[in-house]
Amino acid sequence: MKIYCGTSGYGYPEWKGNFYPAKISPKEMLRFYGERLPTVEINNTFYHLPTGGVLTSWSEQVPDDFIFAFKAPQVITHRKRLKNVGEETVYLFRSLSLLERKLGPVLFQFPKNFPPDPVRLKEFWFFREKVGKQVASRQKAQ
Repeated sequence: MKIYCGTSGYGYPEWKGNFYPAKISPKEMLRFYGERLPTVEINNTFYHLPTGGVLTSWSEQVPDDFIFAFKAPQVITHRKRLKNVGEETVYLFRSLSLLERKLGPVLFQFPKNFPPDPVRLKEFWFFREKVGKQVASRQKAQ
């Protein structure tokens, strides 16, 4: 078993002078972070679906063995609550697949008032598996 230790986010100005050098620019923070820790959770994806350009940029700034964990977009978990989220889910996993071996877990965090619904969770889980297989087969074909 391999255990990764990192933080939830990396771009905190409050860390300047403690973790980061006092005069580091925001654009340099991920590279600096990645030289010291092997993983980070990206919370930005909770608010915005990631673009290929952003993901590629993040990937290029960290070592080859770095792992990104992502929070699933709130449109999937909070707004639509797993209902009719096919388009968003396909986009999310196709985009994240650009990271290849740097892609770690994707956290689907639900609001506290999300009612337990085993049927909905099971349907989403099977759909997510189907999307994952489609993305993987496209990667192999390229």
